[in-house]
Amino acid sequence: AYCTDVCLRTFYYNVEQFETENWKLVISNTNGDKMEVSGIIEASDNYQFTDAWKYMKFPVSLPAGTYTAEFIDESGNQVWPAFIEEKWENPPDCLGYASPSDITILKPEVSGPSCDELVRN
Repeated sequence: AYCTDVCLRTFYYNVEQFETENWKLVISNTNGDKMEVSGIIEASDNYQFTDAWKYMKFPVSLPAGTYTAEFIDESGNQVWPAFIEEKWENPPDCLGYASPSDITILKPEVSGPSCDELVRN
């Protein structure tokens, strides 16, 4: 869809694909407007969707503004992946697009047992 006088820039949060298939990325602005983004896994071919090296990708396109981002599970609980890779597409040829400094990622409180197993197989 095209919006008149709106300049969007796209970025992605890539996280591990395992145990994140029901997660959503919630983007909120200062007005309290929220957008939920489902993750997608890019297939390496038409038959293989479980390549262990593929990320769960959460794509977002935003205009300039102030935003928060958080991951939630299927029950609405705030969750945190083992890693997040943030990738931004090149800036568009217009003015008023989002930049990395416009977004604050919210993280859940970490308790002792969550840090007991930092190495995963």
